Amino acid sequence: MDTTIADVVYKNFVDCVDNNIFLQSVFPSGLGDVLVGQFGLDEGSFSLNIHVLKQPDREIKKWGIWGVNYDVIVIKLLGSGVDDITIRNWQKLTAGPLLCWIRENRLFISCQSEGRFFQISCSGLIFQSGSTYIK
Repeated sequence: MDTTIADVVYKNFVDCVDNNIFLQSVFPSGLGDVLVGQFGLDEGSFSLNIHVLKQPDREIKKWGIWGVNYDVIVIKLLGSGVDDITIRNWQKLTAGPLLCWIRENRLFISCQSEGRFFQISCSGLIFQSGSTYIK
C-alpha cells in the first residue's frame, strides 16, 4: 500500500465510515486485526462484512458477555461509487489490519495478511448494523 501520496490516512478504520457514532463508542481504540468475511457487488455499490476478533472497549448489553455469548463481532457496511477492486488469494482466510485512506477524493480500503490481499476504491462507506457470534 502506497499511502505516501494520500491526502488523509486514518489511524482508526472506524473514522473513515459514515454513520459511525455507535462504532466510535464501541471501538474508540480501533478494531485490531479483522477478517473480511463477506464482500458483494451490486450495480456500483457493495456490501462488506468485517469480522472483529477484538473485545469491544464498551460492552453492549444485548450482545451478552464477551467470551461467553460471543467472541466475534460482525460489522456490516455498505459502500458506493466503486472504482477499482483487487482481490488475491481470497481462500486464505486469516486476520489482518484494515486500513483506509483518501486520495484524490476517493476512499481506499485495504486488508492484507499472509498472502491474502483485498483493496477497493469507492466514494464512501456507511455503517449498517452489527451482530455477534461465538466461533
